[in-house]
Amino acid sequence: MKKKVLIVDSDVKNIKLLGKFLTKHSFLVLVATNTKQGIAIAKAKMPDIIISEVRVPEINGLDLYEVLKKNKSVKNIPFIFISSTFDDQFIKSAQKTDYISKRCSPEELLIKINNHLHLSPSKKIFNHKKNMDFTILVVDDIEVNRNLIEEILADQSLRILKSPGGEDSIKKIKENEIDLILLDIEMPGMDGWKTFDFYKKMGIIVPVWAVTAHSDRVFEKKCYEYGFKEVVSKPIDITKLKNSIEKIRTTTLRNAVEVKKKKSVAPAPVKKKKPDYLDTTYLMRVTKNDIKLRKQTYTKFYKNVCKLHNYFTDSKLTDSTNELLRRELHTFINLAHYFCKNEIVKKAKQFEQQFKHKPKNSSEIITGLPLFFNDLKKQLEKLKF
Repeated sequence: MKKKVLIVDSDVKNIKLLGKFLTKHSFLVLVATNTKQGIAIAKAKMPDIIISEVRVPEINGLDLYEVLKKNKSVKNIPFIFISSTFDDQFIKSAQKTDYISKRCSPEELLIKINNHLHLSPSKKIFNHKKNMDFTILVVDDIEVNRNLIEEILADQSLRILKSPGGEDSIKKIKENEIDLILLDIEMPGMDGWKTFDFYKKMGIIVPVWAVTAHSDRVFEKKCYEYGFKEVVSKPIDITKLKNSIEKIRTTTLRNAVEVKKKKSVAPAPVKKKKPDYLDTTYLMRVTKNDIKLRKQTYTKFYKNVCKLHNYFTDSKLTDSTNELLRRELHTFINLAHYFCKNEIVKKAKQFEQQFKHKPKNSSEIITGLPLFFNDLKKQLEKLKF
C-alpha cells in the first residue's frame, strides 16, 4: 500500500515538481495550498507524513503544526517544515519536529521522509561491520542534521559516529580511530572554530571538513586558510559529498596498503661507499718512466701515513709527540700532492695551521683523523706500479 504524503505549499510550481518526484517514488501525493485546507485534508485523509511551508501567503506552517498536534487523531503524524529561510525564532520553535531547506535536493528530502516512515534500512547499515573500514565523525548540535548526513551516506559502507558538540567530539576522538571529521561551524558554546583549535592542540592529523550554511567565497576562503581541508555547504549536495568522501577514502586505504607493503619488505641495507682519496696523475707525470723513483716516493709517503695514523690513535699525546706529529703532517702535505686529491691537501694544510695556533687543544683537532688515515693507508696498499 502506498504511503500518503501531504504537501502544504502555496507555490504551484513547487507542488508540481515535488509531487512528480514523490509520485515517481511510489508515494500517494495530497496537496493543500493554504493552512485551512491543510488541516482539513490532514483530518480527512490521515496522511503518513506532512510537508509544509513555514510562512508564506495563505500558509503558516507553525500554526498548522500546533493545531494538528492538539488533535488526537492526527497528532502523531510526522511533520517536516520546508522553507528557503530559517530565522532563530523558527528554529527554536521547530526543535520538536524536523525541517529542511527549500534549496535542498529532492533526494535529500526523500531521505528524511524515508527516515520518518521507517522505510530506510539505515539502522541495519550502520552496525559496526567488518567491511566498514572508514570512520567518519559528524559533529553538529542539531540531531536532524547529524541524522541527515548518516542517511546520505547509508549506502557507502561507512562507519558513522555522531556527536552533538565540540567537547563530546573530543571524547569520541580519544576513544575511536577516526578517518574524517565533518564539523559544523555554527554551534552554541564551543563553535566549530574553537573546536578545530582544540583539535590542533591535540595534534589531530585526520582531515577536518567544515559544514556550513554560508556559501560565499570569502567565508569559504577563511575556512581553507584556517586549516579545513574541505567545505561542505548546506543544503548538502549529496553526489558531491559522496564523491569527495569516496576519493579521500580510496586515498587513505591506498596509503595504508603502501605502508603495509613497505613494512613487510625490509629494505636491503645500503653500504656506504668510502670516498676515494687517491689521485696519482701528478706522480705519474713527474716520474715519467722512472719506476724506481716512483716506488721510493710511494714508500716514503706510505710510512708517513702509517706514522700519522699511530700518532692520531695515541690516547695520550705529549708535547714531544705533538711536535713529531706536526713534522709528519708537514711531510704529508709535501708528498700528498703526488698521491691525493686536491681537497685532501687543502684539509691537511688547515690541520697544520690549527696545530700551530692551538697546540694545547690538539685532542679536539684530531677528531675523525684516525679513521681517515686508516682508510688512506688501506687505499695506498692497493696501489700497484
